[in-house]
Amino acid sequence: MATEREVDDYIKLVWTGWSQAVFQAQKQLVTWLFTLHGAGIAGTLGFANSRGVHCSVVLALVAFGVGIVSLLLWATLMYYFGVARFRAMKRDVAAYESQKMRAEAFVENESRRSAEYRSCEIIAWISGLAALMGLISLVLAVTWV
Repeated sequence: MATEREVDDYIKLVWTGWSQAVFQAQKQLVTWLFTLHGAGIAGTLGFANSRGVHCSVVLALVAFGVGIVSLLLWATLMYYFGVARFRAMKRDVAAYESQKMRAEAFVENESRRSAEYRSCEIIAWISGLAALMGLISLVLAVTWV
């Protein structure tokens, strides 16, 4: 059973520490993957222009294209899920502070809300794996031609 002090500390931790760390990590991930996919598309198109289009070049372009689209989808979903989670937490904090909600229910609600981010994790992995597949295809195109 959580005490009132523990719940207050939890609220402060989530609002200050956790949210800032998560948003910083998301920003870095989006920046690096977007740069990787964009550079991959540009490099593949440049290679195709100079050496011609081969199967591995097409595969690299498709992989980088899928990766950048899935990255944009991931970033959009993370934003909207984050906004919804913050609003729900604000409602729960108000309910907790007005003693309409017990501490256990508050913590349980917060734990349950993280489940919706699972789909975003899957999409992020798809983007990362697409980048890897694009890089491997581009390396194969360069070494085989």
